[in-house]
Amino acid sequence: MKARMMSFKVPSEKLEDIDNAYLTSFLPEMEKHEGFAFVLVFRNEDTNETFEVSIWNDEDALRESEREGGLLEWKRETLENITGSATAKENYELRLIS
Repeated sequence: MKARMMSFKVPSEKLEDIDNAYLTSFLPEMEKHEGFAFVLVFRNEDTNETFEVSIWNDEDALRESEREGGLLEWKRETLENITGSATAKENYELRLIS
């Protein structure tokens, strides 16, 4: 499995806008991509630092979501428009140890 982590800052007054974007736009679009598993969003209330971790079944699914003009670019632009802050992105190999 593969994971992509995006980080950005969400001021308190923008939380509802972000929640709405995930529920009505981001998640439905992500679910259209074959190989998408799920997404988690974490926010530190003290710093407003927010992390989205999306989980993908394999490298091909992750890369397809990153193609130019695709899902990732659209999400980043939307997040930056809502929050007024830049987003950062990193990809990881996901290792589940139980």
